[in-house]
Amino acid sequence: MQLRSDDLATLGGAHGAAAQVAMRILLRVARLQGVRELLDVTQVHIDGCTYIGPASLRFAQQLLAWQGRFKVPTTLNAISVDQRRWRALGVSPVLGEPASALGDAYVALGAQASFTCAPYLLESAPCAGENIGWGESNAVVYANSCLGARTQKYADFLDACIALTGRAPAAGCHLDAGRRARLVLRLDPCLQARVLGVGGSLDDAFWPTLGYLVGLKAASKVPVLTGLERVTPSRDDLKAFSAAFGTTASVALFHLAGITPEAPTLKAALGLSTGSMAHAVDQVDQATMDQLDVAQITLSLDDMVRVYATLNGHATGTESAAALTDKAGVASRAAQMIRTFGFAVYVFVLITLGNWKGTSRSL
Repeated sequence: MQLRSDDLATLGGAHGAAAQVAMRILLRVARLQGVRELLDVTQVHIDGCTYIGPASLRFAQQLLAWQGRFKVPTTLNAISVDQRRWRALGVSPVLGEPASALGDAYVALGAQASFTCAPYLLESAPCAGENIGWGESNAVVYANSCLGARTQKYADFLDACIALTGRAPAAGCHLDAGRRARLVLRLDPCLQARVLGVGGSLDDAFWPTLGYLVGLKAASKVPVLTGLERVTPSRDDLKAFSAAFGTTASVALFHLAGITPEAPTLKAALGLSTGSMAHAVDQVDQATMDQLDVAQITLSLDDMVRVYATLNGHATGTESAAALTDKAGVASRAAQMIRTFGFAVYVFVLITLGNWKGTSRSL
């Protein structure tokens, strides 16, 4: 490994035990990846703040016991409870207390209490070419693909190690070689004609369905998709594409020719037909209402305006329990629409059904 003098100092304990252990872990990961050096990151987004058991809390509290402090600006993903309302909502202390304590521990380490799955909507969103260390698959995919920032998909706990040191392995999407398209996908001419024919009135399901399908085709290869050069997707369209892509692809980056900032020169083509899109819709849209315990919908302010327009200002029916999870301050800017919907707002919560409910289902 080619280490700088400050890396060696950290490894020797000059910056405390927390940073020392974090550097040891990073070097082990780098060796597993065949990486010979580390690089600087400007910011970190931690996904490990979701409570997944006692070990996750002990990890963060041990870093605090070692007087750890994050070296670079750090944001936090959604946590498992609303810290202000979990008791009122009837959440068991078995989950509520450690989940809330985990969020507090990461804030004490120096993280911003952002509690959002969409850090790219914050004012601190990275710029093109900026090396960052993010967790959360949709955020990683969006940052790489739509902003041109550079990050690998960093796992829980490894993200905190990067935040403690400000360093990350020089590998994957951090490097030019890891960002080049290795697979070319082209929209079927029939599907392309339909897309261009409807202009700006594409169905809301189009972008997430396409992202899901492109992810299936791409798997571990960085794809570039052609055929949408005359379409102008919104930020929310790209957000939906990125989130769906992240569920089916292991790779952390895609390119849309003529749309995303790093679309490379095309060398090959692979068709995506109308039939395969329809099949993807069928795969995604299988659940019936009696199969669902919870449905969580992540909405931006623009999403909420469209929902409000679709409902034509009418309140929701009394037969369903409706809730919104706030992120990036959306609720405070859409109070009237929320009251009209009849929704409740659970602030900064990632809703998951886990073993504490006696079930292994997670939505």
